[in-house]
Amino acid sequence: DHSDYTMNGEIIGASAMVEIEGEVAPADVTIEIDFAGGDVSVDDRRADVPLGSVVDLVVTSDVADELHVHGYDVRVDVAAGSTETLRFTADIPGIFEVEFEESGTPALDLQVS
Repeated sequence: DHSDYTMNGEIIGASAMVEIEGEVAPADVTIEIDFAGGDVSVDDRRADVPLGSVVDLVVTSDVADELHVHGYDVRVDVAAGSTETLRFTADIPGIFEVEFEESGTPALDLQVS
């Protein structure tokens, strides 16, 4: 459900910044995705990911968009000309589409098993 929560017609929103000291463990799987000129460049259009792996999707785009992993419902906004990382744990088995939401452009499929 992607519905906004409202009170008296106003959208309710909150955010918090949390800093944790120490090293960040590397991801088990890192997939680099480049989106330029409307085309996606990625090593493999179907990435095999072991169940339980920590996955980093490192995305670079020449336009503002949102990368979304369907089924996991995780996403990251990418500003034009920037690189962002979306980290999640692949704890649901299956095949999941990764898509640039604003343009509707498929990036790849994740096969988690």
